[in-house]
Amino acid sequence: MFEALGLTPTCEVVYLSMFATGTADTAALARHLTMDEARLRAALESLERLSLIGRSAEDPDRVWLTDPGAGLAALQHAEAARRQREVEESRSGLARLWAMHVQQQSAAPDPAVERLPDDSARQALRVLLEAGPREMSVLAPRIDAAGPDPLTDCALIRGAIDRGMRLRVVCLSSVRNDPATVELLRRLQQCGGEMRTAPTLPLQMAVVDSRVALIPVGTDDPGGTTLRVSGSTLLTALLALFNRLWREAAPLGTARPRLAGGLSTRDKAVLRLLGSGHTDEAVARRLGISVRSTRRIVAGLLARLNARSRFQAGVLAASRSWIEPDDLD
Repeated sequence: MFEALGLTPTCEVVYLSMFATGTADTAALARHLTMDEARLRAALESLERLSLIGRSAEDPDRVWLTDPGAGLAALQHAEAARRQREVEESRSGLARLWAMHVQQQSAAPDPAVERLPDDSARQALRVLLEAGPREMSVLAPRIDAAGPDPLTDCALIRGAIDRGMRLRVVCLSSVRNDPATVELLRRLQQCGGEMRTAPTLPLQMAVVDSRVALIPVGTDDPGGTTLRVSGSTLLTALLALFNRLWREAAPLGTARPRLAGGLSTRDKAVLRLLGSGHTDEAVARRLGISVRSTRRIVAGLLARLNARSRFQAGVLAASRSWIEPDDLD
């Protein structure tokens, strides 16, 4: 969970144990963790260097937790600069890959990936549906019940399902608050489609018959385009992603499940995003809810955990097994 800070797994265990037990004595910590004092002291020194704990000058065996905000400010600044360098390097790498792809595309008669204008992409999906596919799997973080997307054409969808197609759709959990979208999903259910919701979705896509996927890019731009993917390796990865999200999603019409500590799946998603450094605005976009609702959820989680900071909320949630340490990324 804290690899980016340079902490070892042993340091993580010691740090989380201090939150869980409130222990502030080296010998008591060693007994609680069944850890030899040499390893424990090395871990405590690492935590002290990052200002995550304090230590008494008069009694070095007495330690306590400190607010990580101030101590980690400089580290966060350095980490932000490092990430910016990585982003720039990744951007350059992607530019080189795209240039290679364009070159290969011009030489290959049947490219695995091609770019389609939005209108052409919608028409391509309509043609695929009219051809009688066996299955269509959709991730839909954005869905406009009144839009031109073929998914909103219930007559077209009903015809495809009547001819034997299985339709699976995963939307954001926040659509439950939009009556128009819920009504559209209900109509698709009545046609025979299967609808589920998830707190977050990584991308918009539709996969038809494990042979072609349509993935919109630049969706905020009216002149945006869509990637048409037909390569078997890419499709295998996309279908694996869909199937994992489908298994974790909740069927439309069921109550939102509650997890350990009385958390909802949305609460858990908020804690994961906060632990990864997302702002309220970014969390709101990922969950498809308002910034005001996000701030209300965050305030409630901080109060329930008695946490003074978002970072501390993530650590406390992990120490209480409300979320897994790996959920904090």
